[in-house]
Amino acid sequence: MRILVGAFESRKGGLLAVFDAATGTKLAEHELPFPPVFNGIALAGGKLYLAEEDGSVSCFGSR
Repeated sequence: MRILVGAFESRKGGLLAVFDAATGTKLAEHELPFPPVFNGIALAGGKLYLAEEDGSVSCFGSR
């Protein structure tokens, strides 16, 4: 049996997917160079802030 742990070892990046809460339709998808840290997500002012394993913070939302 082969276990793929690259994402957990910060070697494969991550993926942020956005879904419509009412219909479940995927609205957007963003590749991340590093996986997010546990509990590293915050919402403020209509934007989503995501802390990643490399110490960077990404901001997603409309301008």
